Amino acid sequence: MWARSVLVVGPTSCRAQASFTSPFWTSRNVLQSRQISKIPRLSEPARNRNAHSLIIVAHGVGHSHSGHSHTHSHDHEDCKHDHDDHGHHQDHDHDHEHDDHCHVEGFGHCHSDNSKSANWLHGLLISILKFTRLRPLLQWLEGSAFSSIAKIVLFLAAAGTSWAAGSGGRGAATVSTLRSFSVAAIAGVFFFAGAPAAVDLALDLSALRIDTHVLMNLAVIGTLVTGFPLEGALLLVLFQTSHAVEHLLTEKAQGNLQALYDAVPDHADVVQLDAEGAPLIETAQRVLAKQVALEDIMLVKPGTQVPLDGSIVYGRALVSVEHITGESLPSLKRQGDDIPAGALCHDGILAVKALRTAEDSTPARIARLARDAQAQRPQLRSWLEHFGEIYSKLVILATVVSLGVMVATGVPFLGSAGAERGALYRGMGLLTVASPCALVMVPLAYVSAIAAVASRGILLKGGRVFDALDRCRTVGVDKTGTLTTGRLAVTSMKRLELNGSGGGGGGGGKKIKKSQSVALEIAAALSLRSSHPVSDAIVEESVRKKVNPGSIRVSDFQLVAGGGVMAMIENIGEESQPGYEAYFGSIDYISSQLSGEQVEALRRAITSSATNGRSNKGNENIDGSSTISILVLKSSNDSAALNYVWMFTLEDTLRSVSAAAVSALQKGSWAGPQSTTAPAVPSRACHVVMLTGDNEASAARIADKLGIDHVMSGLNPEDKLREIGTLRITSSQDQGVGINKKNKKASRRSGVIMVGDGLNDAAALATADVGIAIASNTTAAATLAADAVVINEGAGMAAVPLLLRIARATRYVVAQNLILAFGSIVVLAGPTVLGFMPLWLAVMLHEGSTLLVALNSLRLLRFSSVLGAGKEREGHN
Repeated sequence: MWARSVLVVGPTSCRAQASFTSPFWTSRNVLQSRQISKIPRLSEPARNRNAHSLIIVAHGVGHSHSGHSHTHSHDHEDCKHDHDDHGHHQDHDHDHEHDDHCHVEGFGHCHSDNSKSANWLHGLLISILKFTRLRPLLQWLEGSAFSSIAKIVLFLAAAGTSWAAGSGGRGAATVSTLRSFSVAAIAGVFFFAGAPAAVDLALDLSALRIDTHVLMNLAVIGTLVTGFPLEGALLLVLFQTSHAVEHLLTEKAQGNLQALYDAVPDHADVVQLDAEGAPLIETAQRVLAKQVALEDIMLVKPGTQVPLDGSIVYGRALVSVEHITGESLPSLKRQGDDIPAGALCHDGILAVKALRTAEDSTPARIARLARDAQAQRPQLRSWLEHFGEIYSKLVILATVVSLGVMVATGVPFLGSAGAERGALYRGMGLLTVASPCALVMVPLAYVSAIAAVASRGILLKGGRVFDALDRCRTVGVDKTGTLTTGRLAVTSMKRLELNGSGGGGGGGGKKIKKSQSVALEIAAALSLRSSHPVSDAIVEESVRKKVNPGSIRVSDFQLVAGGGVMAMIENIGEESQPGYEAYFGSIDYISSQLSGEQVEALRRAITSSATNGRSNKGNENIDGSSTISILVLKSSNDSAALNYVWMFTLEDTLRSVSAAAVSALQKGSWAGPQSTTAPAVPSRACHVVMLTGDNEASAARIADKLGIDHVMSGLNPEDKLREIGTLRITSSQDQGVGINKKNKKASRRSGVIMVGDGLNDAAALATADVGIAIASNTTAAATLAADAVVINEGAGMAAVPLLLRIARATRYVVAQNLILAFGSIVVLAGPTVLGFMPLWLAVMLHEGSTLLVALNSLRLLRFSSVLGAGKEREGHN
């Protein structure tokens, strides 16, 4: 039975209906301690704010809260609710106070002094429980390890002695003794397992609640009335054993979010900076991470983790965030980059400015959002709860009717020598097998799917997002930062010959080697002293090609805002060289340092060398179009001669996963492993539309590479909002045209997905049926309006086909679960009513079907292994 055996998973669900009880008091409390209170860096205010808002993932069938009140006080910054089919959230206010409803496991309902009873009888029972102080005893009986073992041992003893007594060949005294032992053992089982169940039944019936536990307990009573106490004991033991297994399966389905915290150190080394911004190692002081104030500078050494979310203010190093993305491959982080708590520094020393406290760190927010998502009620769960309230009552009605029919047809009510299984026995069997335990487990598929994507840094704001994704076949996507990296990269380096313009002079000394490595070394030496995006790209290229600019001596460095840099440089190449005046920057800036003849020669050389004969006038436009920067050296002996002229072309490059992701969406091959060569599936094909604020040429260049035909460029946020609204209308109309009976599914798949990464995408993300934000952390502006957040930036667009694939798989698993649940009821009901199946076998098969539903849901966890950072691993899943 699942109704009260579900795992407590975390804070910040704001639904009063979300709570229900669990019989596993001890295990639930242990789990809370392990997954929540174990987090060491939460400040006391944060602990107090979150501790009371623990929620339950799944809900018991027929469980109603109309009989008592809930009040929770919530921080509504994190309490968002899904109020429509595509998972958008709106603020929702409740005042809940957990002192009024403690939900102690084992009773169904444990009410404190301030609780409101459903009626006078319910209130009387609660008062008796308080007065007699039975709660601790019942809690121990239900949840202690000793009690759990004792139930099983006593039942096995009862079954063994009962079998031995009836096997024959023993004397009367021996048989009498064995039967006495059997009765004593059965009584022990009913003491350990039946006492909490009896109190639970009394509270439920007094409050007029009918759920799966009520049905089970009535069945147990029926076995006692009909003279089959051993089967009643088996019923109790099997139910509670299956609870424990379901509890473990649910814990597995929710994933190991605690691993997010395990990678974050408890302490931090706080340091001071010198006048040049470098950390003073001797000033380092080790403090608890939760004591680090915002803006404090933390020292991160090679091989250590970052204690808190922060921004690098000094240094550069290779850093990996495997605890969030699952990808161990490190990436280069430099001054100005943000890094999350728990990131591992592989080399170099970093000075990191703390940006967020421990409770607001990226791992904490990911865990909080994942738990929130698992607690959100998908449409199926709401339907099952409503259906369950009616169904449980119908089961009782069906049992009463079947009893009447069986008695009317000659079946003895209590059974007889000729009819061992009487009408009441069979009725109790029907009551058991028709109990909707497996139905309540059906939504576990959503919990597993959410855990799978959360383990790879993809967060959903509720199971409803999967429902909405499965209806979407149009994808609007931003360009910069979504399809592309949003950062410049060097795409080519070319030496320019300025013949007849003084470009070939040597200027004294040995000429500089005209190799790309030397040109890159010089450019990197100058770029190290600038924070311009072009400079960052040059430095990153030098690291990638293992060029060391440190040997070049740079002096008299000057930064010209919006233009470039200039300096005196020495020690170029392997041999000593005379000093040179070095200039590196835009074409306009370099032109201002040259004579008129040299400028004309430079532009001619650029025109002839640039790809397709095109060139830019400068490097101001760095958001997607090609950017050209020029490196020029003038000899200190002859400043009129240009000794060295190189052209660097930089572009905003595509993310490595964008081509395969767009191809999978357009071809409909997203249901399998992503590949540009995967076969097309037209029925699943998505219409991909680029929505960008960039210029037409820049957008066209990226669209051509990706094969996107529908491009809208030069859009502001209002334009994107309007276009998404138009796409929703046209998509619905297109899917509805010419639909016949064989193509009715198309009309239900007319939703629109919007994928973006910036504040300018927020309105479009909120308007789309499903908004997916690509972000580096959970505090990015775009995440506030999105239904799904891809924290794993390396995954980028690859997350979209993967989410569609998981949504489809989730729908299939849910359908399979429903077939298993209803099928088991139908298959078992007939033989039970006809007397062909003993109650103990019916119980075992019934509980087996419940466990099968749970295990089937766990299959969705396999997707956690294919959500890598930037690519899907090959292999069929």
